[in-house]
Amino acid sequence: MAGAVSCTESQQRYLYLFVFIFLIGLWACYAYYFNPPIFPLDDGFIVLHNAQVLHLGYDRNYLGVPALAGATSPIHLLIYYFLLFFLAPLWTMVTASWLAIIIYSFGLLRLAFIFRASLLQALLFCSSGLIIGLMPYQLLNGVETGWSLAVITWVLCLSVQPTQCIARAILCGLLPFFHPELFILTALLFVYYGWQYWQRDHKFNLVLKYLALDALWIALAAAPWVIWYWLSLGEPFPSTLLAKHAYFAQNHMPFLFKWDIFTQVFVTFMILLGYFNFLMMLFLLFVTPLGRVCLVFIASFFLIYLMTDPSALSVNAQRYIYVIVPILLYGLISCIHHPQKVVRWLANGILVFSVIFSSWQLLPRWHFYVVDAQTMTQKLTRIVAWSLHNLPPRATILVHDAGYMAYATPFHLVDLVGLKTPSNIRYHQQYTVPSMGRNRPEAVAAIISNTHPQYLIDLPVWEHDFGITQHLDRYGWHLQLIHSDGNGYQVYRITNSK
Repeated sequence: MAGAVSCTESQQRYLYLFVFIFLIGLWACYAYYFNPPIFPLDDGFIVLHNAQVLHLGYDRNYLGVPALAGATSPIHLLIYYFLLFFLAPLWTMVTASWLAIIIYSFGLLRLAFIFRASLLQALLFCSSGLIIGLMPYQLLNGVETGWSLAVITWVLCLSVQPTQCIARAILCGLLPFFHPELFILTALLFVYYGWQYWQRDHKFNLVLKYLALDALWIALAAAPWVIWYWLSLGEPFPSTLLAKHAYFAQNHMPFLFKWDIFTQVFVTFMILLGYFNFLMMLFLLFVTPLGRVCLVFIASFFLIYLMTDPSALSVNAQRYIYVIVPILLYGLISCIHHPQKVVRWLANGILVFSVIFSSWQLLPRWHFYVVDAQTMTQKLTRIVAWSLHNLPPRATILVHDAGYMAYATPFHLVDLVGLKTPSNIRYHQQYTVPSMGRNRPEAVAAIISNTHPQYLIDLPVWEHDFGITQHLDRYGWHLQLIHSDGNGYQVYRITNSK
């Protein structure tokens, strides 16, 4: 393939059409076999519930809480809001996911065509981007991952050739509002654009002029979301960041403890992508200037998680890490026609190897997604059915998973993590963070004292990992287990033990 002929414009259009038709066919098959739709995570239902709140104008479950609370991506929330005008709630989630898959796929094709890929190379590259690692899981998990991947891919496309500066600046401004840590990529790309302008014009005043225009478009793209956050939550960023950091409480843990967690997660990610795949794609990023900028982003991304919350990288099938996959793929595709023969052959070899390895692993990893989605759906629907039949209609329930219960029931809910009840974050900041998690039950007790729930619903795995119910008697609260569904959700009645 090293000597492959690049696609003509006509061939490119036909390949876009072929991929579009193929994905529409997969979408139809998915809709046929998963009817009603299933999802492996509760998190997507938080976004769905928030979109429903925007339609209703109030939150029937989390009283007095704005719709933006618990939404990591306000853009993803608005996509759900728009689709709800035309589709049923579960099909809204499915449609949003498949639209992201199509846009992401087109971005991969565009990136391949920019680097003069042949039809075969472009098709292999697009296929690799869709099936590498746990990518099918990430694209169909019901949260904003697929949209983050799509926007990153298109930003990279527009960053290679500085001919559409306004479009790329706008996308850079939107990046942090698909996922907050992407603000690092925005900042690094802004610096890279300055270098591009200097390489092109070699005039300092022109560089400043173009960067000022870029900054203006980035600010204009970011402003609506910052204002929305500020008006809704009183701060210019999602409250989910504070909630998760306070609840997991790993900032002050010993470095070696965090390093041990981080290395386990990192090695697992490498195994899923393939050691050879990952390391060679990482190496190929060194070859191009934009690739080296991307390497700085990857290093910064992992460093931030290492120092603040390494275990977050493992949750939800490592979905946070997958934002670096389009960047790794950029390193690969940018070298398929490199002047140096060794680099060129290495890139093409990795492209073939990536598709073969990912295809070999596709069926078991698809099975993992299906089983995970079916299991989670069964757990959620069973606890909702039991709760509606056995709990008082006006009950106040303390929940750990804040999404599906809000989507499917009328109960008054209190989120003990603080994603959907931001006022609870302060208790974890007061008790959980300084004790590095040991006093989390004291934070839970304070939440119970101030919100007065009659019941608690959680999963055994949360209890095992975070000790939510441990020693609550010390703080005046007794929990009586009244329902257990094996490895599914369990329900406690909360009473005052004093």
